[in-house]
Amino acid sequence: MLEEIEKIISNINTHWNKDEIIRFLYVKIAPFFRRDINYFLQDAEEQLRLYNAGFSFNGADIVCITLCDFYIELFNNLGIRAINVPVTNAKIPLHALLVEGENGWYYIDPLSDLFYNQYGIKPVHYGVIPKRAKEILADSSYPKVSMLDLEYLSAIDEMLGFEYLDEYFNALHNKFSQKNVACDFLNVDKQDRLTLIDRKLRFANSNLINLGQVYGILERVRMYFFIIRKVFDKTEKRMTKIELDGDLNITIITHDVSNPNHVLGEYVEVKKDSCFSLVRIK
Repeated sequence: MLEEIEKIISNINTHWNKDEIIRFLYVKIAPFFRRDINYFLQDAEEQLRLYNAGFSFNGADIVCITLCDFYIELFNNLGIRAINVPVTNAKIPLHALLVEGENGWYYIDPLSDLFYNQYGIKPVHYGVIPKRAKEILADSSYPKVSMLDLEYLSAIDEMLGFEYLDEYFNALHNKFSQKNVACDFLNVDKQDRLTLIDRKLRFANSNLINLGQVYGILERVRMYFFIIRKVFDKTEKRMTKIELDGDLNITIITHDVSNPNHVLGEYVEVKKDSCFSLVRIK
């Protein structure tokens, strides 16, 4: 992993400014990380114990603190100042970064953007000041933080050659979230809700679930929630559950709206080599 990251670092243009380097590394190295299941799948009490015991960097498996610390070391080695800050007041606070760019300090949250960066969606926790963090960031012990202009970020993305899937998924949502339009596109009878759901999941299987570089199990769960938000209508969302079993298999279950125990369809994700697929088992 570290060798691959070094290759990415070697692609940094010496003429890039700080903001361009920060954006480049923020997006490009995200696929090498995944949420640590030995922490995130524990109950709240065990998570608190692990948090109080302290974390150390464990390669690909990260929590917010260790991911932030990795970026800090990376940026510092390139002459870019960055600090790790708690941005919630919970017993286990979320940690994010303040980085010093070309025109001052700004906020980025690599864990909250991890899936977006891996899947090819424009990061949304970048150069903003989130409501949950405003009070903490207003503390005089931290540098004054500014918002980044969206047009400025778009210009950086264009320079770096970054292309995102946001418009593609917005178009899918406009088509698939309207039942009649989706039925016409997928050639399904408008009264046949179950076949429509099945066709949508088959479409996702063929076109969506292998986009980007999403390899961590918890990131893939987020990916399925994202896909369902985009391609299912309100009724179909209520009929659908995404579950992760004890063997870390991702399952998508469709059920009767009035009786969640009445399973209508069940799909499990399987992996062969580096390719994922959804297999219907019921």
